[in-house]
Amino acid sequence: MRATADTIAFSLRPTGSTDLDPAGFTHRAKSFGSVLRQLPWAAIIAQVRQDGSVATHLIAPPGRGGRAAGTVKNLATNLAATLNCALEPADVPQLPVDGPIVTARVRHEAIASRDNAAGADPTELAKVVARNGAPGSWVAVVMRGPSRREEVSLRRWISGRGGTDSHYSRGGELIATSVYCCGPDMGSARDLLVQLVAAMPGLDVNCDAVPVGSGSLPWAFGAASAAAYAVSLTVDFSSTLPQVQPWMMLGGSSAAAVLAHGALGRTPRSKLISSVESGTWPKPRHRAVNPPRPPKARPDGTVPTPKDPPYPLHPNTLLLAPHMVVGLAAPVGGALSGERTVTNRPTPPAMREPIGPLLGYDLDGKPCHLSADDLFAGIAAFGQPGYGKSFFTHILLAFACAERVSPSGRAGFPGRQSGIVSFEAKGDGAMESIRAARAMGDDPLLIDLADPSTPMIDLFSFPGTLDEKATRWIEMARYAFGSDSMQYQSFETLQSVIPAAIYLSHQPDVNQHPLVLIYQLLCGGGNDERGVELAARVKRAAALSASTNSDPDAIAAAQGLDILYGASINPSARRQRCDAPRNKLDALVKIAGAWEPGRAIVSWDDIVSHHDAVVINLGVGVNGVQVSAEQTRLTSSMLLFGLRETIARLCSGWQHQGRSTTIIADELSDLAGTSPEVVSWLREKGRSYGVRPVFATQFLSQLPEVVRQSVVGFGNVAWFTPATLPGARDAVDDMVMSDSTWDIPTIAALPKYHAAIRATVDGRRQTPAIIRVGDWERHDWEGFRAAQGLAHGEQISTDRPWIRVPKTAGAVDSGDAATIETATVDLSKTSGHAEPETGPENGTTRFDPTRFGAPFKPTSADNPADNNDW
Repeated sequence: MRATADTIAFSLRPTGSTDLDPAGFTHRAKSFGSVLRQLPWAAIIAQVRQDGSVATHLIAPPGRGGRAAGTVKNLATNLAATLNCALEPADVPQLPVDGPIVTARVRHEAIASRDNAAGADPTELAKVVARNGAPGSWVAVVMRGPSRREEVSLRRWISGRGGTDSHYSRGGELIATSVYCCGPDMGSARDLLVQLVAAMPGLDVNCDAVPVGSGSLPWAFGAASAAAYAVSLTVDFSSTLPQVQPWMMLGGSSAAAVLAHGALGRTPRSKLISSVESGTWPKPRHRAVNPPRPPKARPDGTVPTPKDPPYPLHPNTLLLAPHMVVGLAAPVGGALSGERTVTNRPTPPAMREPIGPLLGYDLDGKPCHLSADDLFAGIAAFGQPGYGKSFFTHILLAFACAERVSPSGRAGFPGRQSGIVSFEAKGDGAMESIRAARAMGDDPLLIDLADPSTPMIDLFSFPGTLDEKATRWIEMARYAFGSDSMQYQSFETLQSVIPAAIYLSHQPDVNQHPLVLIYQLLCGGGNDERGVELAARVKRAAALSASTNSDPDAIAAAQGLDILYGASINPSARRQRCDAPRNKLDALVKIAGAWEPGRAIVSWDDIVSHHDAVVINLGVGVNGVQVSAEQTRLTSSMLLFGLRETIARLCSGWQHQGRSTTIIADELSDLAGTSPEVVSWLREKGRSYGVRPVFATQFLSQLPEVVRQSVVGFGNVAWFTPATLPGARDAVDDMVMSDSTWDIPTIAALPKYHAAIRATVDGRRQTPAIIRVGDWERHDWEGFRAAQGLAHGEQISTDRPWIRVPKTAGAVDSGDAATIETATVDLSKTSGHAEPETGPENGTTRFDPTRFGAPFKPTSADNPADNNDW
C-alpha cells in the first residue's frame, strides 16, 4: 500500500464483468456509507487520461487508531464489491491544477424536482465523465459522514417542499459531498460538472457550476496599493498637507501590496490547489448558522404563511445517498475503461489448508490447494497456449515427485507407491518436467521419441501368443488411425504379417524393430524383394521347427504369410493388397530415430508395476530431430492405449491399496485418438485402478464429444484465458453450476498465469476461485518445496534393471531362437536416459547431468545462445 504521509490511495480497475444490477447496487452501496462515517473524509477521483480512458481512485486519510488503515481498506473493499471492480494499492494521483476549477453550488428554488432513481443506470456518472471529459480534466467527489443536525435539517426541508416517503433522504445512510471539476478551460469544466450533477439519480435540487476563485479581498488590497503608488507620483502634498511625505505613500502602497499577496495565498482556489497537491482534500463544509425554523402558530391558532425555506446546508454541500455518487468509480465498459483487470474471486476456506498440491495464491494472497484425495476425480486445464497450462501441470508433477521421494503419510496423498507417466508434446516441456522432478529429488526416465539414445516404450508388449499380440496391436492402431481406416482387408493383412514381424525382431542378426519389419513385409518403399526374403526366412524356420519342435513361435509366425506370400500370389497382387495398411503406417515408420536397431526398450508392465516415473517427449526431439504433428498424434494415441491396457490388467483395486499412477498430458487432443473409449475409461473407471489423470488442452472443440463431456466433468478444472468465444462459454457453463455470477467478460479478462479454479474437496464441489498460478518454474522450485511444506527425502534410485537392451550378434542360422538379454542400464548420470556411445563422431553425450540441473540463463553478450540447450 503506497501513500503520502497523510493519505492512502487505491486504484479501481474494471474487471471482465460490467453489468450492475440497480437494486443490488443500491443495497451494497449502503455498506460503503456506513464505513465512511468512521473516517474524517474520503474522495473518489475520476481523471481522463490523454488517450481518453478514465482512471479512477479512492483516497482517504488513515485517521486515528491502530485500525485506521484497515478502515480505509475496508472502505475501498466495499466500493470494489459494490462496483464489481478490482482494487489495487496505488500512489495518490497527481492532478493538473493549471486550468479553471469549478464546484457545485445549490441554486435556491421554491419548487422541487421529482427525479425518479428507480432503475437508474449505476454507471451513468462514470459514462458522463468518459463521454464528456476532455483529456487532462478530472472530477472529484469529496465525502464525509453528515452530522445529526444536517440530516434532520435536510429531511425537514424536504418535507416542507412536498417530499414523499420514498425520497432518498429517508432511506438510511447519507453522505455529505462536495463536487469539484477541473478542465482545460472554463466552458468545458462548467459543462462537465453540470452534466455530472444532473446525472445523479434522484437528486431534486439544481446546482450551478461556480468557479473556485480568489475572492475580492486580494483585489481590494491590490487596488489600494496601486492607488497609493499613483498618488505618490502625481500629487504634491507640500502645499496642502506638508506633514505627508512621498515616502509615506510609497510605504502604504507597499503594505497594501503585501496584504494583497497574503490574501491571495488564503483564497479558496489557493487552499484547494494546496490540498490537491498534498492529497488531503478539504472536507465538505458545514453551515455556519442554523437554518430558520418553521413559524409557530399564533395565539389564535393561525399559522403565518412561511417564506420559502432556505437550503439548510452549506450551499457547496450536498447530502446524498451513497448509490448516487459511488457510481462515479464504476467500470463503463469498452475502451473508455482503460485496461481491464481480474475480478477478485477468493479461495474457498476448505482449499486454503494444506490438503494437497499448492497451485498458487488468490488476489488476497490466500493459498489455493487442491485436495490430494480428490485428484482421483481428475484434473483438467484449458486455455490458449502461453498462458500457464504447462506451469499448472508441472506443479502437479512436482507434487507427485515430492511425495515419491518424501512421503507425507497423509491419507489420500500419493506416497512412495505412486508412478508417474508424463506425456509432453514439446521438447522444452519435457526438459522442464525433468528439472521439476529433479528439484524434488526424483529422477524420472526420459523417453524421447526421436532420440535413439533414450529407451522406447515397447509397442508390442501385449501378453499372449503372437496372434493375440497382433490382434491387440491392430486394436491399438485402429484407436490411433480411426476405425473407419482399418477395414476388413487391412485388418486381415496386418494380422498375417505382425506375428512374423514380432518373431523376426527377436532374431539378433535381423536386428530391426517390429514396426519396420511390418512395413517391409507390406512391401514398404516399393521393395518387394525384402518382404519375400523375410517371409522365406520365417517359413524356413517354421519348417525346421516342425521337424524338431525347437521353435513353436516360428510355426505361429508363418501360418498367416500365405495370404501375401503364397505360391499363387504374384508381386502385383501382393502390392495391391498391401497398399491400404502400408499407407497408414507410412508416417509412423518414418519417424527419424524412433525405431533404430538396438534401441533399449521398456514395457508398460514394468513401468506401472514398479511405480516408475517417466517423461515421454513426443514432439521435437531434445536432439533437434523434427517430429510432425501427425506423427506425434499417432504415437501419443498408441502409447496411451497401451498404458490403459496395462492398467486395466494389472491395477485392479490399487486405490484401496494406496497405490496409484498419475498420468499427465500437456495436450490431450494428441492422446485422445479417434475414439473416446480410452480417455473416458480413465475418467469413469480409472479411480478404482489408482489413476490420477491430469489432462490439458487448448480447445475443447479439438476433442470428440464424449471425451469433451468427460474431461469437463473432472472433479478439478482450471480455466485459463480462452482464445475463442466458444471457449469462454464452455468455462462459464462450467462455473455457473457453482456460482451464477460468472460471465464471459470475467473469463476473458484473465491475465497470463491466472486461472479460474473449480475444484472438489471431500467429494463436494467448491465455489470457483481465481488464482495466480505459482511461478516456481521460472524462478525456484526450492521455493515450491518450502511453500508446500515438503521435506527433503532420500534420492530415488535410478537403477532400472527392467530396461531391456537387444543384443545383436553375427549371422546365425534362421532356426536359432531369439536372444534378448535383460541389461542393467546405469542411469545415475543421465536422468534416466540410456547413455549413448561417445567417440570422435558423437562427441560428448547430450545427456550430461549438468544439462538437467543448470538453471536457465538469458542470452547476452557474456552468455551466447546455445542451440543445443533448452
